[in-house]
Amino acid sequence: MGKKGNLEVPASDRVFDVLGNNDYNDVDLISELIDNAVAARVNDQEIHIQIEIGLSNENPDESYFSIRDDASGIAHSSLPNAISPAGTTSESDHPLNEHGLGMKQAISAAGELAYLKTKHTDEDSATVIEEFSYGEIPHETEDVDWDHGTEIRIRDLNEILQESAQVYDCRIKSYLGARYRRLIGKPEDNLKIEIKHKNLDKGETRKINPDDVRPIYFHPSTRVNDPVVHKEIFEGTEGDGWKVKLTFGYAPEDDAEYESLGINPPKNYEPYYRGLSNQGLDLIQHDRVIQFHQLEEINIVNTTHPQYNRIRGEIDLIDGFSTAITKNRIIGGTEFEAMLNKIRDFLHSNDYLEEESIPGQIPEPCLRDRLSNLLEKPPYSCKDVETEYVVGGLEGFIDILSDGEAWELKVNQASGLDVYQLFAYMDMGNIDKGHLVADGITTGASEAIKHIEDNHGKTIESVDRFDLAINQSMTDKELAKYV
Repeated sequence: MGKKGNLEVPASDRVFDVLGNNDYNDVDLISELIDNAVAARVNDQEIHIQIEIGLSNENPDESYFSIRDDASGIAHSSLPNAISPAGTTSESDHPLNEHGLGMKQAISAAGELAYLKTKHTDEDSATVIEEFSYGEIPHETEDVDWDHGTEIRIRDLNEILQESAQVYDCRIKSYLGARYRRLIGKPEDNLKIEIKHKNLDKGETRKINPDDVRPIYFHPSTRVNDPVVHKEIFEGTEGDGWKVKLTFGYAPEDDAEYESLGINPPKNYEPYYRGLSNQGLDLIQHDRVIQFHQLEEINIVNTTHPQYNRIRGEIDLIDGFSTAITKNRIIGGTEFEAMLNKIRDFLHSNDYLEEESIPGQIPEPCLRDRLSNLLEKPPYSCKDVETEYVVGGLEGFIDILSDGEAWELKVNQASGLDVYQLFAYMDMGNIDKGHLVADGITTGASEAIKHIEDNHGKTIESVDRFDLAINQSMTDKELAKYV
């Protein structure tokens, strides 16, 4: 065996530039800088984050991005660790600082550091640096008019942040509101983000304030904003040490269902707009969305398909999982795969994923609209046909009100409770005649119809839906609309 010795590995300042070669999008980049402030909040108090973007086409050198917070700030003695890649400050052991790379990666991806100014709660003045490098770097102190916090200013902006005010006010605003919804919408642990987008050439400023953005559900049975699975707990076997909570449901299918909830439909640039790229489950860790709308990406299904566009929910990663160094992806492994297997089996075994596409089943909204069209034609020739007719005070809808008569439609066999649901609409809506369209009715339903007619003077007619011309195979246009 030859001689043993030691090799001295020098630190390279080039790493601070290379850290910018990551896969951040604009929202991820801004999120990393927000995370630092959230992790360093003072005694879990409300935290304010002020973001400012100044853009000039006439003088690009004047463009800048800045972010300032009122968190605890970085102590002078801890600043070297905060600057060093993979280093963290002694004051913060928050999980959002698990890698010690986020701030450095984000600044490098955004442009060039103009300055970092920080004042710790226990210090009288702020410390200011203008570069990231190894070894000794110049710094100075400065009196500031704020008690504690950090301000970062970035110049020579890369294209990733040179977005229009409209982009910030629409997509970036909504995705930040969704990513931090648990903090923005939580009174006792509130996070306030304020964005100013400045057109330096025109002297115009647009103020943008992200609000919490949450998935909207439409429960297929209760027709309210509610998922079908509430925080279902899944855990690994003894010794695995992982734990998650699953929330699962369906987005409203059309504008009418959003209207029934009293909620405006999402815009096409917002996180929970129905579409192939938005279907699935958010992965959440430490009250922060790590990945948005995952379904095919985590192998819950084999491929994206329009039938899954309504799938909504979240997997709250409680214990046992780590993020990639860019914090926009969960690191896979045996625990992650075991967790996904359990959730996949749960969803498939309960037919949750197939709820909208059971073989041979035409979605009820499709049948409803077909029936509505049918009633307008001979031999019915109804003059006044309205779908999803609101019954005041009952918080419910009659599927169709046609020339003063109620039509309620059920995809499968109707029960006695279905009869009484229709009767409730008729009773509170002062409607004398109703039609229950279904794939047959139970004996209990027949008894209920007779009882209501004998005791309440209301007539309900049972209609076999297969006797109506509404059961043909769905067209491509209908598949795109309803499935």
